[in-house]
Amino acid sequence: MRDIETFQLSKGEWLVAASDNAGAIGEKAEDQVHAPLETVAKHTLRVALMECMSAGAYPFSIMLHNFNGEQAWERIQQACRELLDEAGIGKVSISGSTESNMKMIQSALGITVLGKASNVRTGHTPNGAGFAVIGQPLVGSEVLDRK
Repeated sequence: MRDIETFQLSKGEWLVAASDNAGAIGEKAEDQVHAPLETVAKHTLRVALMECMSAGAYPFSIMLHNFNGEQAWERIQQACRELLDEAGIGKVSISGSTESNMKMIQSALGITVLGKASNVRTGHTPNGAGFAVIGQPLVGSEVLDRK
């Protein structure tokens, strides 16, 4: 299942929204998995990017939902920019919001990627298409254990 929504803007133009979340994974004392914020941001963005791009969309905007405090914003944003550079994706705007009214005892981060496509690929695999499974699905601390 893809975590995406598609919206037809006009004939031949689609908006694709893809998202991923990470909760209780980070640097706070009450987190279940302790990991650098940059690692959490990159892995969370990677999932949303792959979902968006697998639907045929090219990303143009990233929305961050930061529940790690104001001091974490720059680190999260920089980690996202590094991943975009590593992936060879051009200029993408990054915006979002930080929960600064309440102190959270666990880390949480949500990332939404917006992309545009001329033809959305969802719901079926075209005839003649190929695919590959690379690596293993990992959850929580497995990601850190198998770098």
